[in-house]
Amino acid sequence: MVVVTGLAPIHAGTVTNLPSADTTLFQYSPDGNMGRATTLVVGSTANGAPARALVRFPLAGIPRGARIISAELRIEVQRAPQMRRPEPSFLDVRRVEFPWVEGESSDNLGGPANLGEPTWNSRGHGSATWAEPGGRIGVDVSAEVHGTSSRSLVGVGSYTVPTTPDLVHDVQGWLDDPASNHGWMLMARLEDYTATARRIGAREDPVAAPRLVIGFIEAPMLSLGLESGATVLRFRRPAGSRHRIEYQDALGSAPWTILTNLPAQTVDGEALVSDERFEVLPAARFYRLVIP
Repeated sequence: MVVVTGLAPIHAGTVTNLPSADTTLFQYSPDGNMGRATTLVVGSTANGAPARALVRFPLAGIPRGARIISAELRIEVQRAPQMRRPEPSFLDVRRVEFPWVEGESSDNLGGPANLGEPTWNSRGHGSATWAEPGGRIGVDVSAEVHGTSSRSLVGVGSYTVPTTPDLVHDVQGWLDDPASNHGWMLMARLEDYTATARRIGAREDPVAAPRLVIGFIEAPMLSLGLESGATVLRFRRPAGSRHRIEYQDALGSAPWTILTNLPAQTVDGEALVSDERFEVLPAARFYRLVIP
């Protein structure tokens, strides 16, 4: 027996987080670190030296077990090439596959790297190299672009990388497994073109720092009770979500038995699922809530 009752508040929210670490890999200074610089560089300079930024965000304010529904990156371009007319280029975002530290140099062109700090040549100076200088696509960073700015980076101002399924998947994976959070690499799509370089505010400048805006829904809490001899399970259901209740009489490797499937509904609400139990009750029964 399944009954869906009236509206109930859904625990959903949005958080905005600043980076916990960011730095630039700059071919102009291949063994230099820029971990404490107030800007990040993406694209190629007027002299043809490419740069790529690394940025990693904490997932503060999001409860464990939550479902991520959106992930939007916002950046502030503070400077474009001065020597010639800047070339516009979209900004692409790729997931970083290996850990890195930020570094301590505040030099905007890259100061000498300390041991373990990331540079154009090395993921960790003197200790770990990239598959190729700057990081190899498909090895050091994801082969696929996970997000792209909504417009070309032209002049100074605010730009947005809208949410995509890949960005949502990245953030969900980091929430579920924090040790896998190595952040993203920001690259100019037309990196081979000169004068595509842009200086973006880094976390050392909190006014212009990148921002990650995350939307989430908390995992529904399953509560149990006995009513008229039956076990009644209650939980909140957001609009558009599907759920399945399964049970076992003994936890183990045996397959779970489906008690009921709940199709998507058009409004937020509360679900009540009643388990009409046997005349001879089992010693215990275990339930789980599945989101297909």
